[in-house]
Amino acid sequence: MRALDEIPYIWDLVFRVSTRKELKTLCEVCKLFNDLATPILYRSVVLRKSKTTGENWHVLPSDVDDPAKARDLSFSLFYRLLHDDKIRTWTRELTLAKIYDKADLAIVNQKLNHPDEPLADLVKQMPNLGNI
Repeated sequence: MRALDEIPYIWDLVFRVSTRKELKTLCEVCKLFNDLATPILYRSVVLRKSKTTGENWHVLPSDVDDPAKARDLSFSLFYRLLHDDKIRTWTRELTLAKIYDKADLAIVNQKLNHPDEPLADLVKQMPNLGNI
């Protein structure tokens, strides 16, 4: 076996001990690093309020009237999870940020158990999801 054949394996080991911020940076270095780091980066996903629009994680582009806000929401993690098979396959853990009390938990449970809710649909489409 040539030494070059071992390089992706070695980088994979390095990436597995990297922080999320480091993984994001590594994804931007080159195609090989992106191919190796992206599945690790999406293994554990945290849905939180959008930094660009200020909307909650579950708001979709079709939910707003402002075209600029809708365009920004089309780049949201929740939207990408709904529309990208690869990311859904890589995800093992899904965390919903900012659940403060039983009322918030009740809303999330409703979204998980109602068949017309995008979150319930998303969870059904995540074959390797182990924890929410």
